[in-house]
Amino acid sequence: MTKEKKMLEETRSDLQGNDIRYINLSPNYWADIGKGMIDREYLRLRSVKEIAASLGISTGYFRDKFRMAYGITPMQYLSQHKIRKAKELLANRSEKICDVAIKVGIPDRNVFRSTFRKFVGATPSEYRNMSLTGENNPRK
Repeated sequence: MTKEKKMLEETRSDLQGNDIRYINLSPNYWADIGKGMIDREYLRLRSVKEIAASLGISTGYFRDKFRMAYGITPMQYLSQHKIRKAKELLANRSEKICDVAIKVGIPDRNVFRSTFRKFVGATPSEYRNMSLTGENNPRK
């Protein structure tokens, strides 16, 4: 059982007890648990609804708590996390770009390219060339 699921189960059992009057949860409790889930399970996760359901809370509540805690939506964070992983993999020149896309959970090459460009400001191949040459801006 993951750390987050164990905490969630303990909280649920505490709430069901008759003698519990007050539980002090961190304001970012649900956002932090959801972020940890995204960090670990980013390849499997497909939607905010899926994350919220596994936490046992509503999608809207989770989305609001996440946005308040991190300033972005859970889906934006999921995409950013995948792109961070892609940047790490692109440092290895022997990895094909299409293989990197699959490894980070974005199997459609065009979606991967446009998502990568949106977050990084360069295509995956431009980013790879930039990182290998030490340039800061691939579009001079």
